[in-house]
Amino acid sequence: MDKGKDFKLKQFLDISRQMLAFAKNNNWEKLPDLENDRNKIMRSVFKGKNSVSNSPSNAHGIEQTIKNVLSINDKIEQLAQQQKVTISRQLHGLKKKQNVHSAYLQNK
Repeated sequence: MDKGKDFKLKQFLDISRQMLAFAKNNNWEKLPDLENDRNKIMRSVFKGKNSVSNSPSNAHGIEQTIKNVLSINDKIEQLAQQQKVTISRQLHGLKKKQNVHSAYLQNK
């Protein structure tokens, strides 16, 4: 595999790691832009006549990169699910407070 494809595979993994770091820090706003960048790199690496899928050389490295990215995606998904539960609880608490406040104002 040529150096350009190696570099793009490294970028693919690096962006995935960045996404995980942002997710761990609850900085979810950055993920869509990074996902777009990652998708562009992925398409350029895995599509076309010069794609890595047409080259048997370094298949193990490609396989490892894909496995690493899939593992990172799983971690991001788990963090997103946890954040969803947290936000849901917070929203429920806010609704309760709002109902109590509304009831208080009606009974004045």
